[in-house]
Amino acid sequence: EALDLIDSLGLSGDAAVDALTAWSELSGYAGQQEEAWYRLLEMAEERPDDTTVLNASCWMSGLWSYNLGEAAAICDKAVTLSGQSASILDSRAHVKYRQGDFEGALADLDLVLSKEPGIAASRYLRGLIRIEQGDEKAGRLDILHAKRIAPTIEQVYKGYGLLPD
Repeated sequence: EALDLIDSLGLSGDAAVDALTAWSELSGYAGQQEEAWYRLLEMAEERPDDTTVLNASCWMSGLWSYNLGEAAAICDKAVTLSGQSASILDSRAHVKYRQGDFEGALADLDLVLSKEPGIAASRYLRGLIRIEQGDEKAGRLDILHAKRIAPTIEQVYKGYGLLPD
């Protein structure tokens, strides 16, 4: 229903980009990642250097573990064009995490948190990675801090299939 509602808005310009970003994030709940991916690619053809569009592709891929190989190049382009924006680095970290590149994901997350320590998503993902790598104490501390910043983050990440062991 939410996807249909977004589609019915008939937006254009930057508002259309924002709507598509929301649509792509919600797509995973409806099992429509492929459609989201192609909608994002179509928008990227119209706006090839738009970091918002590139980041939406990167973020959606990382959230839903979709088309990660192709997404990695898009993420890298977004990071470069944005001058290493914290939010885009966070998106790329999710893709790297889903690819099993924990060291690469941690490097991105450490850079994000050095720039903006209050990004709960970055702190939460770093906690998950630390736990998976055997550093239970540091990982649980990151997750605790993330939950203090955003009390519902664990529920959100549960929806993405990302929970600590």
